[in-house]
Amino acid sequence: MKRYRPLIWPLLLLLAISLLTRVALTFRPDVKVDAPGLAGAIAVGSLYDLTAAIYALAPALLLTALLPDRVARWRVVRALAILSGALFCFVLLFTATSEWIFWDEFGGRFNFIAVD
Repeated sequence: MKRYRPLIWPLLLLLAISLLTRVALTFRPDVKVDAPGLAGAIAVGSLYDLTAAIYALAPALLLTALLPDRVARWRVVRALAILSGALFCFVLLFTATSEWIFWDEFGGRFNFIAVD
């Protein structure tokens, strides 16, 4: 179980950044939402974020499960884990910033337009 503990931080980071992005977008001047609507958006959005976190962390979880203990302790493997964690953090912050800019342009969160 100790080997899986480092995967908790990326999970919590993804959930926190997604929640903060959702709340920040809700308090924009051009958004009109009441308290029940906000609570529902946060509840449903958190469920979507948890699903996205599971998909995002599935490769790391699989790699952690399959890697022998002696290999997992190598400095190179630990350095790669730290590097991938930093890259994951950058991608999360970049996505949150991009979503804010996307809202300015299109008046909504990421959708098929962002993919195109």
